[in-house]
Amino acid sequence: MRCGAGRAGDASLACWCAIGSPVDLCFPRCVYVTFVLKVLPRTKVNYEMVLHRSERKMIYDVYCFMKREADNNAVDNLKQCMKRTAAATKCSVATVRRIVKSSKDSEFLTVFRTPGKNKRNKQKPITDINSFDQGVIKRIIHNFHVTEKELPTIGKLRTKLQEDLHFQGSVASLRRIIKNLGFKWKKTENNRKILIEQSQIRFQRIEYLRKIKKYREEGRPIIYTDESYIDSSHASHHSWTDGPTKGNKKPLSKGNLLVIVHAGGEAGFVPNALLTFKAGTKSGDYHDNMNSENYERWLRTKLIPNLPPNSFAIVDNASHHNKQLDAAPTSNTKKVDMQTWLRQKEIQFEESMLKPELYNLLKKYKEQFRKFNIDAILNEAGHAVLRLPPYHPDLNPIEMAWSQIKGYVANKNDDDSESNDDESSSDRSDDDEMATSSTNTASSLGFHVTHDDLMQGVSPLI
Repeated sequence: MRCGAGRAGDASLACWCAIGSPVDLCFPRCVYVTFVLKVLPRTKVNYEMVLHRSERKMIYDVYCFMKREADNNAVDNLKQCMKRTAAATKCSVATVRRIVKSSKDSEFLTVFRTPGKNKRNKQKPITDINSFDQGVIKRIIHNFHVTEKELPTIGKLRTKLQEDLHFQGSVASLRRIIKNLGFKWKKTENNRKILIEQSQIRFQRIEYLRKIKKYREEGRPIIYTDESYIDSSHASHHSWTDGPTKGNKKPLSKGNLLVIVHAGGEAGFVPNALLTFKAGTKSGDYHDNMNSENYERWLRTKLIPNLPPNSFAIVDNASHHNKQLDAAPTSNTKKVDMQTWLRQKEIQFEESMLKPELYNLLKKYKEQFRKFNIDAILNEAGHAVLRLPPYHPDLNPIEMAWSQIKGYVANKNDDDSESNDDESSSDRSDDDEMATSSTNTASSLGFHVTHDDLMQGVSPLI
């Protein structure tokens, strides 16, 4: 028996009756209609809801499915809800079944979870290590080859670093670190992967160490230069406490980021060569951050006037150290400019040569005519320049001095926090004075790690 309530004009009840809901109930039709209208109120349409591309496509698929049924007058298998839903939405029956099973139904509200939404976020790889630890990692890898006579596999290396450096990174993080240090995994004859240093980096290290050895035998002063950034509010992260008493308090406000540039050798830091300035300043002789302009000004005004005669300045491969004089054209340079550069260098070429041919020609002479700005500045003053091999900050003893300076700043800030709890950061000592005094402290200790000590770990690899 079917109800004719749909003729009464109620759309929701008509829908129930259209699919054949039984109405052989024991109460009058008016009571039944009232019951249905109260229990099943009409769904309120949300006109402000934004439908994304996939949702719009699914609605269109359902519309096309229903239109095909209407055009063919074929509404079969009404009770096979999952199959009809899968056909209308173009999903598999298994997908429909999984969604229905995972839904959380209240009386008139269904809540769904987005797949993967509650997954735990991946931890950030631990790859940000300082230059000192980078040097330790390189020496451990070398010791595997030279001292322990073992293959430095990734598992052995990670275990060793956990013991020596308390390394907390994963295998993937360690693999990324050693790749950034210039190493690569290479298969041996038995197809076992081991750590092998790139031949070009090894060649540059060998060349550097032989030159250093030669200059030391000649008695020439070797001066290491470097720059670092120090936060004037840098403080220790840990301190001893018995529980009731509080430990040292870190400064609440961030201090100034100081740029420190200095040079030194076995006799200590070069007198009057210290440069400190606040990073990001827009005025003064030294402004912004460390760049080629500031570095070259420091060479002329601070370092060169105080260098011993016939010195060798050691620099790393930072970009502001490698600004070129009359840089060679690149592949994007205009053809006319390529021809001009070749003429200036008195390199013969044919006028009919195309741009790729010109570039291939000048690439052969690029290294021959490459000269850096700082090399020219120091050569003019009677000094020479030697660059550290790539990925070898451990060969620069001044790195040890930076750690002493940062420790001095941290200790001073700890002392200030105990004696001047209520003072603002503006009442502290001047930042430049702090940097100067800390540098003098490190200088008084001397370059306790000489280049001979550093070479002991790598000289067997020459």
